[in-house]
Amino acid sequence: AIITFRWNTVNDSYEPSYKQEINYDTNGNEIQMIDYYWNSDNESFGINYHSYKNEKTYDSNENITLRTRYKWNTTTESFVPIDKDEFYYDTNGNEILKERYNWDIATNSYVKDTKDETTFDANGNRTLSINYKWDSNLGVYKPSFKQDYSIVLDNETNLTLEGTPFIYDVNLYNWSLL
Repeated sequence: AIITFRWNTVNDSYEPSYKQEINYDTNGNEIQMIDYYWNSDNESFGINYHSYKNEKTYDSNENITLRTRYKWNTTTESFVPIDKDEFYYDTNGNEILKERYNWDIATNSYVKDTKDETTFDANGNRTLSINYKWDSNLGVYKPSFKQDYSIVLDNETNLTLEGTPFIYDVNLYNWSLL
């Protein structure tokens, strides 16, 4: 556990403030993290309206495939979803797609939010990243940002990856250099 202390000006001493507990799987991957806050009334850590919980799932190559975030709900006295990210990889282990979903409390279900697509060349160098935002009215992802990457040779042996950022103009339906 990671514990943070704060200075108490009344007692002129440090007192606990925040604790973060992290659980790992047998491969050492973080699978759960929970925030706890100090309750000075009963002098113990507990869960309150500031508390969050994160959970992660991994594939057989130890790539994260799902990350889900929760926030403590004081009414239901339980963790409720905030959002989740789903990750997809190519055969070389490069992350090629990340989709984010937000929790809709009205429908008690996840709704699409954003997705990031990334492409790589045969050497595993990133060549293109595109960010999309979900348009719930049209039921489609709309592009919002992209970055084209190119490799620049600094000298005989040093390769540098450089990116050129673009933003999508929804009125003109084209990409504009930032």
